[in-house]
Amino acid sequence: MVALLLFGFNSVALADAPISGKVIKVDPNAHTFTVQWAAPYVSKHGIATHDISHERNFKTTDKTTYGVGSTKGSWASVTKGAHVTVTAHTEASGKVADKVQITSGG
Repeated sequence: MVALLLFGFNSVALADAPISGKVIKVDPNAHTFTVQWAAPYVSKHGIATHDISHERNFKTTDKTTYGVGSTKGSWASVTKGAHVTVTAHTEASGKVADKVQITSGG
């Protein structure tokens, strides 16, 4: 019983905080894309001094959902230059997009 509870707990994927940024790379064969965004650098004294650029790769699955504005989208909606907000979770293989909301095209 304990093993079942532990296995069940370990198989639950927790969602990461959403990331908003610009799609800078799309791999249509692997169904992956890369998002770039800037976040403030906060010094050890708690002062935001400048922005730091970040990038993150996401893979998509048949469970990933897509939105374009207020309408339903698809994998084809994810294009280089598009501004997106991605809700994802972490698996052993990396970040997996659960929802991709496109706010403007590329």
